[in-house]
Amino acid sequence: MYTNFLKDYKSEVITYPNTNLNNSILIFWDDEICDNNEIKCLSKISNLAGISSKLFSKKIVALNDNKRLLININSILYFYYEGTAINIITDNNSIYRVNHSLSFWEGRLLEENFIRCQKGYLVNIEKVVAIVPYFNSTLALKFKGHDKTVPVGRKFAKHFKDIIGW
Repeated sequence: MYTNFLKDYKSEVITYPNTNLNNSILIFWDDEICDNNEIKCLSKISNLAGISSKLFSKKIVALNDNKRLLININSILYFYYEGTAINIITDNNSIYRVNHSLSFWEGRLLEENFIRCQKGYLVNIEKVVAIVPYFNSTLALKFKGHDKTVPVGRKFAKHFKDIIGW
């Protein structure tokens, strides 16, 4: 159905007939070549329908030096909000920028042991190696091989303690 629509554009259509995703497609395009908003809209609709997240549930697309990379979610230490951007820190201390809000990522990665510990942070609890007392009855999280600590806000401390069995 969409293949005829897309044949005139420099894009690649991949169908997955052997999955349980009936008539699903993934669309990849080069932003510099294809500025067709209909194709981009179609791809966003397929992503919102969960097609790509079902096929690539352990990877996310992140931006670094104007390159889009697939990052394994198991290598992510935490997401944080900075200015108008959402960044991630990986276990090799690399910084990447991602689309969407922290709430989006919190919902998508809930089953992957990511929890909100403060308004501007979403952490991979599997990567935390130490929890230390912080000022004003809060906590701070430390990660292996990473110098910075991530605060756990008072609003999130009780929920955080319940999750880890404190």
